[in-house]
Amino acid sequence: MVIDDYKRLSIGDELFNLRSRRNAFVPSPSVIGDLITEPHMGARLTGNLFYFVEYQQGAIQYTELPAGAWNGISDMFSGCAMAYFVFNGFKYLAHISLNKTPDYDKRTVWNDFVLRNQQHITQYAIFRPFDSRSGVADFMYCSYGMIDKKFNAVGIITPNLECYSAVNDLAHNLVYYHHETARRHFSNNLSREARIEQFLIPDVTSGW
Repeated sequence: MVIDDYKRLSIGDELFNLRSRRNAFVPSPSVIGDLITEPHMGARLTGNLFYFVEYQQGAIQYTELPAGAWNGISDMFSGCAMAYFVFNGFKYLAHISLNKTPDYDKRTVWNDFVLRNQQHITQYAIFRPFDSRSGVADFMYCSYGMIDKKFNAVGIITPNLECYSAVNDLAHNLVYYHHETARRHFSNNLSREARIEQFLIPDVTSGW
């Protein structure tokens, strides 16, 4: 994916349309079942081969990616993590709430899920599309409370485990786009990795 793809597919407009219909979302079926005890919902980006998972504070939102959905996308990032993984042959996309307030921080839930089910996970990628040390540092003043007022931070993960950060303005125009290579943690077969710690969300995520 390149900047021209982002503009050509009008991703900013698509995200705005989806977010305006969030009350219409319904939980998507999942073979993960109760392995992640969190809400899960998704909605296809109309006309494009994207699948969207919505942010919810204090939750791990995840959804199964159907056949043909070749990119996962989420938004409203201010420090949360985004993950793409294949579990027992099924593709999933997740938006993991990270927060200084313990009740809203789900890193332990996520890490427990990965540790308990590593043998069932093949492809795996996780990154944080937005933090003060990422390529989006110019927008670090855009804290969570400012996301809806000024910008919307977006994360994209492709099936070949490439990760992208983007920022749209309130008119849904692309104002920043970056291919994340240094800050993604990925494996083509997590079930065979010996050092699982490098794929878990650490206690201190600044720069991770």
